[in-house]
Amino acid sequence: MVEKNSFALLETLARQMGCEYLSDLKYLDPAGRERLAGLVRGIAPGDAPQTEWNDALTYLTGQDPLKDADTARTALLAALENPA
Repeated sequence: MVEKNSFALLETLARQMGCEYLSDLKYLDPAGRERLAGLVRGIAPGDAPQTEWNDALTYLTGQDPLKDADTARTALLAALENPA
């Protein structure tokens, strides 16, 4: 679960992944991406605001923001599990 009002979704994921810098999330190897996907799977769409799901989606994949948290989360997972 994301810590509400304490850390943004991306910051929470970076901390849980043991990244020194937030930008380290962009450069994970395939095993790291799978581990990150596992963390994302453990976070319900309602555990973070739509804006934070879209921020994560855009930052990590370059995709445009989507209409709701669930759709953004699903797209983020798809991109992490099937990198281009």
